Formats: sequence, structure tokens, C-alpha cells
Amino acid sequence: MKTVTLLTPLILSSLKPRKKEYVLHDAQCEGLALRVQPGGAKSWVCWQRDAGKTRRVTLGRLEDLDICEAREAFHAHRGTGQRPPAPLQRNTVTFGTLCTAFLDAKRGVYAASTLSSLGYYLDTQLLPAFGPRKIARITTPEIAEWIHTYSRSRPGGANQALGHFTTILNWGLEAGHLPADLPNPAAPLRFNRRLSRGRMLSSSQLRRLAAVLDSATARQRDAADAIWLMLLTGCRSGEILRLRWKKVQKDRLALRRTKTGPREVNLSDAAIHFLDRLRKQRRSSYVFPAQRTKK
Repeated sequence: MKTVTLLTPLILSSLKPRKKEYVLHDAQCEGLALRVQPGGAKSWVCWQRDAGKTRRVTLGRLEDLDICEAREAFHAHRGTGQRPPAPLQRNTVTFGTLCTAFLDAKRGVYAASTLSSLGYYLDTQLLPAFGPRKIARITTPEIAEWIHTYSRSRPGGANQALGHFTTILNWGLEAGHLPADLPNPAAPLRFNRRLSRGRMLSSSQLRRLAAVLDSATARQRDAADAIWLMLLTGCRSGEILRLRWKKVQKDRLALRRTKTGPREVNLSDAAIHFLDRLRKQRRSSYVFPAQRTKK
């Protein structure tokens, strides 16, 4: 009985030799198979009738042909002409190459913490799965299999990685590194449902929080003021704690290093008055300097 498998880059990269040779037949291309020998050699093969006998034909080694190229070679050998319609110019950029260009463009734009987080998902998930793959050859089933496997252990991490994949692809389209009509193979996929990690405060709860913040001791004053400014602006904690006075303009905050890149935050009258009060007590280039900061 032949073993039919949906061959994807993730499956192919995980194949191990066994004591005996085995063959996996491609579920998406009838007649094409991968032969795995005990010594570790892996090759693409097919079979043809010749003078009344069936003989095996080797199309190439796995390290020389990816799954899409093997399917092309199979159809070319059979003379069917059933080659993928994507033009060659679509297949010149690999996902790894696009990631390198993306990181080069975002250094100095994204915060160091954002780049660090992105680097983690690239190094541990995205590049091992898709790095050498030509982007036009990455299919939705391949991404679905990868995200399903990753979601078993870290559903939240899988969501982050999938979001990074789409962000990088969209940037590649906008920057002209990819054909404008190239579809995103991850578009049909849905994120894992996330459990609520917080809740909205009611008006009575906000009043109680305000009372606690207003009663802060001198040692707690900076922390309380930082929380107040987060409430008044809607900014993330890191954006407020890293805020420098030169980024505080008359009616807005000009933030350069944020999770999503440079942006401006319009200030309400309450936020403007609050910052004016803090400015009178200014003792550093930072709005909220660390205790050890002297300048």
C-alpha cells in the first residue's frame, strides 16, 4: 500500500531516514513521490512504462528541488505542460530575503523592544518554516499546517507570528519588492481566539483609582503621575515611561519609537494642563526619569 501525504516544506524538513527505504506519494500531484533512503538521501521520483515494463525515474534531489519545482519537473517529464501559471519574475524573492530588507528598513523606526520581539518570531518560527521559500510558492495549506502545529503549544505566539508574516508581506508589496497583484497566502486564515486579559473600568472604579493616585506619597509620585498620563492620553506604558520633553509639543506628543512606528498623539486640555504642571518640576530630559538618572 502506498503512503499518500500532503507534502509541505515543514513536513519535508522533518523527514528522518529509517532502517528501510520508504516512499511518500504527493497528495497534490499524482505520480510524484519522494524516496527516502536509509543513508539519508532524499530524491524526487516518478514511474513510467517502458517496453512493457515499469521503471523508476529520478527527477532530482530534495536539496536541489523544492516541492513546487519537483512538481514542475514531474509535469515537464510527463510532457503534460501543467506548469504553475505564476511568471518567473514572481519567484525571484525568498521570504528570508524580504525579511532582511524589512528589518533594514525598520531599524531606527521601530523601538528596540519591537525589533527584539519580531526577531524572536523570525528566528524561531517564520524563517525555519519559510525562509528559503520563494514567496510566490508559499501556499495557504502550508501556512495553515504551520500555524496549526504552533497553536498547539502557543496560540498567542501563533497569532503574533501570523501577524508578522502578513505585515512583512504587505510591506513588500508597498515597497515594490513583490508584484502588486500577488495574493497573501495567509489572508484566508483566522487568528486563534484570545482570552480577555483586562477589562474596562467603570466610572466608579475610575474615581477610586483617581483617589489612590492622588494620595500617592512623594516616593510614589512619579509612578502615579505616569499612570495619570497613560489615562489621559491612551498611550502604552512604554511610550510614557520613555517619553522625553522634546517630544512633548504644544498640543500633541510626537512619538518616534512606538510599537507600530512613528505617530502623533493629540492631547486633550486635561492632558495639556497635566503636562504643564509636570514641566514646572522638570529635572531631566525625560518626563519620568529613573531614580538613578541625573540628566
